[in-house]
Amino acid sequence: LYTCEAEENGLTGKDTTSLTVTVQEKLVFVILPRDVEVPLGAAATFHCQGKGSPGPTSLRWEFNGAAPPHTHEYTNSIINTASYKIPKATRSERNGNVTCIISSPENLLPMVTATATITLKEEGPPIVTATRKNITANEGYSVDLICVAENVGIDVNWRWFFKGALLTQTDDYRITVDKNLVRIRALRGADQGLYTCEAEENG
Repeated sequence: LYTCEAEENGLTGKDTTSLTVTVQEKLVFVILPRDVEVPLGAAATFHCQGKGSPGPTSLRWEFNGAAPPHTHEYTNSIINTASYKIPKATRSERNGNVTCIISSPENLLPMVTATATITLKEEGPPIVTATRKNITANEGYSVDLICVAENVGIDVNWRWFFKGALLTQTDDYRITVDKNLVRIRALRGADQGLYTCEAEENG
């Protein structure tokens, strides 16, 4: 608050008036989202926070220039640090851009944006292994055949083969096929042989 006063020499009268000077601070980022590099299937997290005078009135996120997918998690806090999380990075998100947008309509700079990129570490081709290589069981018992895959995302197609032929679930559910698991109930001699599992990542 500034006040000025005027008084004429030789007279008793005087007058004053006041004026206020407001200094605005342009919107700036206190915390910028940073580029990250993560293995396939790992989580990627970004952070963002801004300040200014007048301060931020809204904060929103975009992924590749559009609204975030429903599988992504994020907060839009303008008081605390906002966060954006990709719980499990897939190949479809490779080199994806995460953008933080902060707005304040009354500010000299009403909007600022910052973008970071997610990069996936190259970890080689998919690797499929069986949890147990050789299984011995008595006739009439049940067994589980399980395979696991490395260097793949979460969207994987599994196929099983028995003696080279595609294995499918039987009508009586004695043999069931559920992704990376085959369960054989009431073992028979005809069930003896080589089983092979195959994993293929979609996309």
